[in-house]
Amino acid sequence: MNLRAAGLIILLVAVGAAGCSHERPAPAAQGRSAAKARTPLGYRIARIVEPKVEKLCGIAVDERGGIYLAGRPGVVIFDAAWQRQGELRTPQPAAAVALGEDGKIFVAERQKIHVFERNGREAAAWGTPGAGSGQLSYVTAVAASGTDVWVADAGNRVVHRFAATGDFIDDFGGRDPVTGAPGIVCPSPFLGCAVAADGTLWVGNPGKWRVENYDLNGKMVEVWGRNGLSAETFAGCCNPVTLAVTAEGNFITAEKGLARVKLLDRTGKLLAVMPGDEFSIQSSGMTVAADKAGRIYVADPASDKVVIFELERKQ
Repeated sequence: MNLRAAGLIILLVAVGAAGCSHERPAPAAQGRSAAKARTPLGYRIARIVEPKVEKLCGIAVDERGGIYLAGRPGVVIFDAAWQRQGELRTPQPAAAVALGEDGKIFVAERQKIHVFERNGREAAAWGTPGAGSGQLSYVTAVAASGTDVWVADAGNRVVHRFAATGDFIDDFGGRDPVTGAPGIVCPSPFLGCAVAADGTLWVGNPGKWRVENYDLNGKMVEVWGRNGLSAETFAGCCNPVTLAVTAEGNFITAEKGLARVKLLDRTGKLLAVMPGDEFSIQSSGMTVAADKAGRIYVADPASDKVVIFELERKQ
């Protein structure tokens, strides 16, 4: 048995049969951060929505303010006023959703990607289960940019790069066969990825408590983040669990354990911490998104709520 297969078995045993994992934080990590950080920006809660989506696992927001929530029976679509518009049904619960630049909607199950047109018609489905290159084990995030589709696979501890047609291109973040460096360290079933405006890949490497930037050749070109309990760091065994890029090029990250969501700039400098009173202490798989107006959306599977934050305006 190879190391990847052995690690996959360990991970799947930890995950069990659940959809989005709801880990109970370790006692030392419970509660809010002990000290509030001074940050350049402040956010307040603008709205809290209970969308009644089972197994809430992912969120995306389009240019018109439409909201796409991944769960069961697939992706449920709402307009900007949170009026339900329809569903994109998948055979298994959806684990993640991403919006392509050409109107396509990429919906990830754990081991398959479904591609829908804007009108709701399913155009394609692709993905092969397994532990080999380009095979899908336990998908936790998906991102799209141009003709590229990026699939974060916590089971195989890599981010796969595919063409939008489903043709496999490469794996990013895997173990270095020459040096033996472990690459992505994924102790729990969470792995997030996002794509910047320049088309480059950003990955939350949870076991190393950092965010990594890869160029299109798979070379790591930038890293920031470190372990710790302060707001400027990533806490617990393995964080961040998810991330997203805003229109301004900043980053939203979500953490489990302390159940917090932060806004950071491209270099990792802390800009804001979202007020966390509405986050369940059981939260371990919060997913994040932003709209073009700068509002931050947090889908919390532990409470089945979406919490929307807006920037506080100084008087």
